[in-house]
Amino acid sequence: MNMKKTIAAVLSAAAVLSLAGCSSKETSTPTSALTSNTSSTLSSAGSTSTAGGTSSAANGTSSAANSSSAENSTSSVPKSSKPEESSAASDPTESKPAEANPVQVDWSTVPELDEMDIDYEVKEIKDIPEEHLKLVTGLSDEAKKNGVVIIKAYYGDAEYIKIPQTIAGKNCIAVDINVNWGDNAKSIKYPDGFVCIYSNTSQLRNCGSGQAPNVTSVSLPDNLEYICGFDGLTSLEEITLPKKLKTIDDGSFSGLQKLKSVTIGENVERIGSAFYLCTALEKVNFPKKLNGQCEICGSFDGCSSLKSIELPEGADFFSNYLGSFSGCTALEKVFLPNTVTVLPGDTFSGCTALKEINLPSSLKTMECGFGGAFVGCTSLGKIDIPDSVTTIGSYTFGGCTALKEIIIPDGVTTVGSSAFDGCNEDIVIKYKGKTYNSKNVEKLYGKDLSTM
Repeated sequence: MNMKKTIAAVLSAAAVLSLAGCSSKETSTPTSALTSNTSSTLSSAGSTSTAGGTSSAANGTSSAANSSSAENSTSSVPKSSKPEESSAASDPTESKPAEANPVQVDWSTVPELDEMDIDYEVKEIKDIPEEHLKLVTGLSDEAKKNGVVIIKAYYGDAEYIKIPQTIAGKNCIAVDINVNWGDNAKSIKYPDGFVCIYSNTSQLRNCGSGQAPNVTSVSLPDNLEYICGFDGLTSLEEITLPKKLKTIDDGSFSGLQKLKSVTIGENVERIGSAFYLCTALEKVNFPKKLNGQCEICGSFDGCSSLKSIELPEGADFFSNYLGSFSGCTALEKVFLPNTVTVLPGDTFSGCTALKEINLPSSLKTMECGFGGAFVGCTSLGKIDIPDSVTTIGSYTFGGCTALKEIIIPDGVTTVGSSAFDGCNEDIVIKYKGKTYNSKNVEKLYGKDLSTM
């Protein structure tokens, strides 16, 4: 079978994907490359602009970390690293966090930052024109009503950053994405009224975590519902997201090359391109079932260390978004729940190690993008298409050289052009009692098959 120019370009150039926005707030996300060399791609770029903030490839020291959002929660700290003693303290241990064991810190003993060490501004949201507020995401109802304090700068050098619960009498606290917590900072605790803000207007700053090259763990409040702009913590190794969190916005953790583990709560409703190019990410822990529906929107593109993924019931891919797991070159096994109805183009493109995936009975459409849902999956030897599928998009199985046989259900009415281009020359394709091969499968392309 002659290779189409498009599929040849996809395979030889490792399929560079163009990601599109997947919510009413259009954002700009980086271009994804389907290569095993994703980390060098990021390093050569220096920094990656995202909806939530700025992703830096800076390296810092790291240690294993646990995060918790309770006041008495603990955070991972190296045994030899303790906060410096305060010269004004009568008790030399007064400013040191009490260590329950060599790797845990009791946050209740860490003093809050002194307001003298921070620069901030108070924003009264009621004074911001409505047309500008339409370009803002992440503001809480309380912030809209009572205003928000935005930390603009930090002048201290603490190892353990405990942001005050209230500043200037307000308990809605945000952190400008450009705030530098310093090289000494190892862990950060965000207050109960913490808010992240994505803004397309100069009326409000983009706010997230701030930046710190050596922070390996954070403690987030339980009531946080929206997150963005945590890509400035370039040594973050693991994070447990709050159970009430609903939105993990585009670029939230993108490019964090030391992030190994993420735990996601049961109330999440949307995961944007949040973990793009997290090349060390090995574990994504989902609950068994979500409390509602969740859109997966290009979320783990380029996570080249991810070996398996099990999406929970309630998860589905957003149909207008590309490449949720594209370029995950170590991904071998995928479980999809019975809430998945669509596989957008490029969903698993370039997953060269993928051997096992179930397509659920809820699936209806495998769409086409720059490449198909499984283009370049060279280890995929078998796949069962459920009877519920009606559309197989262009290039869906392009370059799947290990596929020997595939049965197209009778209910499929559309097979896009080049759907099987670049497959094994001996592939057997069965549809409505007839057998096709690499030489004549083009008879099915681009036609209304409902009358066949």
